[in-house]
Amino acid sequence: MIYSIQILRAFAAWAVAMLHFVQIYGSSGNYFQPIPKAFNGFGAGGVDLFFVISGFVMFVTTREKPYSPFEFISNRIARIAPAYYFVTVVAIFVVYIDKNFFLSRWMGTPLLDFQFILKSLLFIPTPNPPSGLYMPFFTLGWTLNYEMFFYILFTISLFFKKNHQFFVTSLLMISIYLLCSNYASGSLTYYGKNIIFEFLLGIFIGSLYINNKYKLPFSIGICIFLGSFLFVILRGSKVANDLFSDGIPAALMVFSSLSLSENLKKFKYLNFFSHLGDISYSTYLLHPFIFCLIYKIFLLFNNTRMNFLIAFIVSIILLYFTSLLSYYIIEKNSSIFLKHVFNSLKIKITISFQPLIDNYKKRLTK
Repeated sequence: MIYSIQILRAFAAWAVAMLHFVQIYGSSGNYFQPIPKAFNGFGAGGVDLFFVISGFVMFVTTREKPYSPFEFISNRIARIAPAYYFVTVVAIFVVYIDKNFFLSRWMGTPLLDFQFILKSLLFIPTPNPPSGLYMPFFTLGWTLNYEMFFYILFTISLFFKKNHQFFVTSLLMISIYLLCSNYASGSLTYYGKNIIFEFLLGIFIGSLYINNKYKLPFSIGICIFLGSFLFVILRGSKVANDLFSDGIPAALMVFSSLSLSENLKKFKYLNFFSHLGDISYSTYLLHPFIFCLIYKIFLLFNNTRMNFLIAFIVSIILLYFTSLLSYYIIEKNSSIFLKHVFNSLKIKITISFQPLIDNYKKRLTK
């Protein structure tokens, strides 16, 4: 993985986490203004950064190493699904014990409905029974619904020649967007938002990177990166997840970071942030559990500056170590296991259909 991209992954995950920390603690966070305001400004933009990075990584990965459509989608499912399923099951257990564990004023009160939970696990956008919003049982999974949508479109593009993949993905995405934003109803309207084009921005940046057209002078690269970053922080605290106000600045950050990557490697202390990028998916999934747990403990004590600071430090440390454990115990092991299962399935399917394939080839040669 490219060094600067790893650091950005860490940055995106912790930006979202800090936004949610501020939202959970509400007025208690006013002790350290304007820091909470800055988190409000950029925290939601961490999702847009994730989407751009996802498009970039998928394009570059499939160019550097050829993947069949089956290999690509099975690898993506093996990477994303197990940890998400794990936290969803934990969330079900937690909500069963304490319906307000995730704070109704923040994440709502998920309903223990079998059909709703099943659709959540299948990445199907479904109205959350209490709120009516298109949020899965474990609310943060809304981003994974978009991720899976992108993976499916990109899988389709892999049936075409490499030079046509960007065009095919773009055509599919634009067509779906126009249909869902103008004619669809119900769950399909979920894909009628311009946030889906942030994946295309990532693919475009990936094509520039593959063709070696990404290099900028260091001074220009750092100016574009810092300018985009400051724009997102200073633009206000509205959570938009919009292509123009969030997606384009995120894309500029990703693009400019590529020119900074080699220079960043000189600073050895940044290796820790690259390490945080490795465990960023677990950080994203686990932070609601950690922050809500510590918040409930925080409420048992007086609301003072010191207690708030202690809660903040304990939350950060605990989140780091649980993310580390989750990455090595759940993410890596489950991913390896599922990839083995999918590979075995692929072999069995190939063996089953080989006679048909051989007969078809014989007919072509006649």
